[in-house]
Amino acid sequence: MQSMENNEKDACQQGLIRVLIVDDQELLRLGLKCVLQQMRNVQLVGLAFDGPEAVEKARELKPDLILMDIGLPGYDGLEATRRIKSFLDCRVLVLTSHSEERFIFDALEAGAAGYCLKGASPAKLENAVNTVARGVAWLDEKVSATVLKSVV
Repeated sequence: MQSMENNEKDACQQGLIRVLIVDDQELLRLGLKCVLQQMRNVQLVGLAFDGPEAVEKARELKPDLILMDIGLPGYDGLEATRRIKSFLDCRVLVLTSHSEERFIFDALEAGAAGYCLKGASPAKLENAVNTVARGVAWLDEKVSATVLKSVV
């Protein structure tokens, strides 16, 4: 079995996106794990249940991208994102059921690079992961419409 450091180097050499999933619902974490394992350019490096564990796992695993739910125990995904972004240069893609304006803007202000709704198809999630991993912002269509309405 390879060490975590060797796995990290191998992933970088292979061009893999190292992903940490953060969601308090076990069924959703497992479903996301299955979806991500079907993506050829993604390496799942860990799963976290709550805000504090997300911060701990991010520090330990140093993922390239974190799929972050908002409604988490301990402290929410927005606070977890702020804390993680203070010590780690990684991308955060919020994956949530919240489409309300206040959550969208709070997530972006916390440092999220993308915002995807949980009703997304696997293909849409794959597009979001790849886009955000390349350093480009990504917003779900419904979220984009909400953002545009609020600034126009």
